[in-house]
Amino acid sequence: MRNKTKTAKSSLIWVILLSALYAIIGEIIFLLFYYHDYLLKHDESFMILLSIIYIIPVVLYFRSRYWYYSLFILLFYIVFSIVFLFLFSALFPLPDDNPAGGILAIIVHGINIISIVIGVFFGLLINLSLYYWLKLDDAKEIND
Repeated sequence: MRNKTKTAKSSLIWVILLSALYAIIGEIIFLLFYYHDYLLKHDESFMILLSIIYIIPVVLYFRSRYWYYSLFILLFYIVFSIVFLFLFSALFPLPDDNPAGGILAIIVHGINIISIVIGVFFGLLINLSLYYWLKLDDAKEIND
C-alpha cells in the first residue's frame, strides 16, 4: 500500500491545481454573469456558495505540517486568472458593443478572491480546531 504522508511537493501540487481550478471557476462565473445579467443580483449567494466549496479542499488537503502552503492559493490564483482570461477570451470572444465586460470581470474576480480568502481562512480554522480537539481527546485517553 502506498504511503499517504503529505510532502511539500504534494502540497504544492494541490495548491497549483486548486488555483487553476478556482481561476477556471471564476471565468465560468464571468461568462455566466455576462450572458445572464439577472444572476448578478445574487452575487452574495455566489460568494457564500464559493466560500463553502473552497473550504472543503483546504480542510482535506492541508492538515499536515505544510498547512501554510494553502496561503499561496491566492497568489497562484492571480497568475492563473490572467492566463485563463486570455485563453477564454480567445475561445469565447465577447461582442465589442458592451464596454461593461471589464467592470464585470473586476467584480467577478473580486467575488472569487474574497471567496478564496474566506475559504482558506475558515478551512485553516477548522483544521486548527480539529487538531486541538483530537489532541484534547488523546490527553483524556492518557489520563483515564
